[in-house]
Amino acid sequence: MLKLEFYKLFCKKKILIVLLVGIAAEIFLSMQSQSVMFEGFNLKVYRFYMEELQGEYTAEKQAWIEREYERLQNLISDEELYEEQYKNNEIGAEVYRKISGDIKSAKNRIRTVEYIVEKSSYYSGVDGTPEYFYDIGIKDYIENMKMDVVMLVILILLIAPVFTEDYSCGTVPMIRSSRYGTGRLFYNRLAVVLTISAGIGFLFPVLEFVTKYVKFDLGNLNADIRSLTVMENSNLDMSVMQYICLTVVTRAFFAVVFGVFVMWVAVLSHRNIVTYVVTLGAVYIPYFLYSYMNRVLQDLMMCKGLGGFDNFKEYHVMAGIPDVWFGGMVYGILAGGMIWSCGRCVGEKEKGCFEVVDEVVK
Repeated sequence: MLKLEFYKLFCKKKILIVLLVGIAAEIFLSMQSQSVMFEGFNLKVYRFYMEELQGEYTAEKQAWIEREYERLQNLISDEELYEEQYKNNEIGAEVYRKISGDIKSAKNRIRTVEYIVEKSSYYSGVDGTPEYFYDIGIKDYIENMKMDVVMLVILILLIAPVFTEDYSCGTVPMIRSSRYGTGRLFYNRLAVVLTISAGIGFLFPVLEFVTKYVKFDLGNLNADIRSLTVMENSNLDMSVMQYICLTVVTRAFFAVVFGVFVMWVAVLSHRNIVTYVVTLGAVYIPYFLYSYMNRVLQDLMMCKGLGGFDNFKEYHVMAGIPDVWFGGMVYGILAGGMIWSCGRCVGEKEKGCFEVVDEVVK
């Protein structure tokens, strides 16, 4: 019966088309870079200095970049002095051209080097082993982890029909009166929901990462996660790659919770359109109001988990419990409650259905 439920879902061309379009959309969106640095930041200059400094942070490297920053400042501040010396024939044209080129280069580099100096100061206070590397790609990837719109839409379109199609086709009375038309059917469909949710919840974040890994330079994934300034408040002792794996697992977990939520709404409403509106609204409305909520309410918002990144930025206000564990506990309880509610609903319908059958037999 379980294989039949999967077959009924994926034998439909429109379901396969939706899935393929979703995968294509996920890959396309993942190919977009969203990194916007401050005015005056130069990627080529940053890459140059990261290649010079690459490797584990040391006080010597910090001192070197600070001296470089001071040298550039002195060049820029002495620009008028060199101009005056050239006008007074104190330096020749060749020397002045060389100095002018150095000053132009200093102006091009100064803001980027200043950023590296600030990063070095941050590294000096990190309780770990931060490393210098070209981190723009991975910083952009982690900092811009957001709720996966495509994944949510795919989950709704795949899961809702599993529980609403019988009502739209008018086959519910016949199915409910069959031997396995209630409890066993529900548990098989629950298995379908959990499998699809976990599969899609794992597939889409992995697609996002692989696409960005191929398209962009993500740098040294073995570096300490605290090498990224965007993780300055983190107490996680792990590499960048381990952190990414943790976010993938977390997002897959919340995708399963969301899939159970879609199932719950579909079982209660019996209609696709109601399921679409309620489930999307329950996630997107809190998403847009997220910044206006207090800390505890933010922890309870599903959009937090579906984004992944916010789960590891800070620690929960209650008893120092990490957000990831707090979210897992709360949403695990909620998911269990929704599954129990769906099972109870099916059980009541089973009882009512067989009472009707008994009356007909009598």
